[in-house]
Amino acid sequence: MIDVHLLGEMRLRVGRQWVDPGPRQQRTVLAALLVDAGCPVPVEVLVTRVWGDEAPQGSRKVLHVQLSRIRRLLQEAGAELPPAQAPSVDRLAGGYRITVPAERVDLFRFRALLAQAQDQYELTGRRRALEEALRLWTGTPLTGLTGRWVERVRARARQERLEAVVQWAGIAAGGGGAEETLVRLAGLEEEYPLAEPLAAARMRLLATHGRPAEALECFARLRRCLVEQLGTQPGPELLDLHTAILRGEPVPGTVLVTSRAGGEAGTGATDRSLDGNRAMECPVARTPAQLPGDVRAFTGRERELRVLDGWAEEARVAGRSLLLAVVGMVGVGKTALAVHWGHRVTADYPGGQVYVDLRGDPAGGPLSGSAVVAAVLRAVGVPGESIPADLTAGSGLLRSLLAERRVLVVLDGATCVDQVRPLRPGAGGSVVLVTARDALPGLVIRDGARRLELDVLPDDEADELVRALLGGRPDPGAVAGGPLARCCGHLPLAVRLGIEYAHAQGYCSADEIAAALECPDVRRDVLGAAVAARLGPLHGVLEPETHRCLRVAATLPESGWSTDELAVVAGIPSRRARELLDTLITGQFLRRARGETCVMHPLLRLAVAALEPV
Repeated sequence: MIDVHLLGEMRLRVGRQWVDPGPRQQRTVLAALLVDAGCPVPVEVLVTRVWGDEAPQGSRKVLHVQLSRIRRLLQEAGAELPPAQAPSVDRLAGGYRITVPAERVDLFRFRALLAQAQDQYELTGRRRALEEALRLWTGTPLTGLTGRWVERVRARARQERLEAVVQWAGIAAGGGGAEETLVRLAGLEEEYPLAEPLAAARMRLLATHGRPAEALECFARLRRCLVEQLGTQPGPELLDLHTAILRGEPVPGTVLVTSRAGGEAGTGATDRSLDGNRAMECPVARTPAQLPGDVRAFTGRERELRVLDGWAEEARVAGRSLLLAVVGMVGVGKTALAVHWGHRVTADYPGGQVYVDLRGDPAGGPLSGSAVVAAVLRAVGVPGESIPADLTAGSGLLRSLLAERRVLVVLDGATCVDQVRPLRPGAGGSVVLVTARDALPGLVIRDGARRLELDVLPDDEADELVRALLGGRPDPGAVAGGPLARCCGHLPLAVRLGIEYAHAQGYCSADEIAAALECPDVRRDVLGAAVAARLGPLHGVLEPETHRCLRVAATLPESGWSTDELAVVAGIPSRRARELLDTLITGQFLRRARGETCVMHPLLRLAVAALEPV
């Protein structure tokens, strides 16, 4: 059995003995594996975590040396353990995995306890889970390690701890432990001198327990730190709280928690009091973490990730919000990129991460702008009954909330700008990232969105994806993934589905799978059908004439054709053909390869041919 401590100085206990994790660089490599315990980590990710974006020459060689040392360290320490319990570092296609159960790593236990606390209805259970989570901390996470990635991990963990402390403080104080809570919060003030939520929690407790002068002094200290270190003033919440205390009014931003059936009206949800006969005021904070899990074997897209990082960093330095659009044809990996990037930058958005699937359900169709605004408001903690019915009012409320925190909002699968425009962030440092098949020109021209266009994977990245997906399979073969990727048109969706289909048929190696996918029936019924399913019905999305133009285009030569050639086959004037082609290119159904020559992806051709005519 192994226990790993990252929330403080890195420590390892294998069996009954404590193990020295080694010098700083070796500990950094070990930490880079442990934060993804049980999951493969690509080599390029490990290099970036240890050395940053500009790794020195020979860094991969040094990485392999450090991995060998870590493997030897774990083998020697776990020699007396049963093989199933002994930790190890395994080499997989394109990366490495440390076989340590996540629940044996204190960072993962901490986050699991936070999630458990949020699921608790009774405040006693919530308080118990939060206290157990906070006891896991023994110091600064990853003490002694340096680097940008380490700082990001550390910042995210410290933010999660801060939010847990604020939640715990509200519950513990309501249970009659105000003095103990104030002592603990005071001890954290030096560690988090600029944390407004922590100061707000202390001020509320001091004011509601008859110590307004101390609450005002707490505000003064925070304000002084903000001005001296950041050149800024406290946010609206603290200013309102400060004003209320000066006037002797009830402190704002609290929720009345009562034991009477049904609760009493407050500013949010109600719950049962700890002592069973009196009400308490409990600050409630909600930090959403709604991003779906990262995509298995995500590879490549390094250039696109750097572009997103650069835009986000530029906005952060300028102190402004950001609207991003990731666009591309069906199956090209827009959602995968958005979610993967979201997980990379989680620590940069301590206000939380919100995810909304704009496609809605098949019966109801895509979500309206009002429904999207309501979904995001609920995610950041606004009770349903407090969400304005009017779209303009709801959009204004959302901008006000996002201006007070740094939140990442991912809007997946937009079909038109009207779904997105009400979500435009105003002031503050929040980011709204939209994925769409349509190029969304209106969002770029009118709303200033930054647009990133995704194409199919280049040869090397497609080859890398094939190898990564085959890495965990028996007999992956030594054949490069090029032929297989070409069968799938270098489209990530097709590569994944093609490999899954072939494995279900009993094929294992890359050359066997490529041969199976070369069959015209398989390409049509498996790959083409998969793209058609993602494409969805085009009735209501395309006008009938545009739809017919698309079907005609699918019959033209795969190597490309001109506007005039389409006009002749479709029997329409060249000017009208050009207008329809512009619509289809904006919708990512076609692209211009060179000059006036248009092409359609081969799998999209199969998908369009399978669609019912209008």
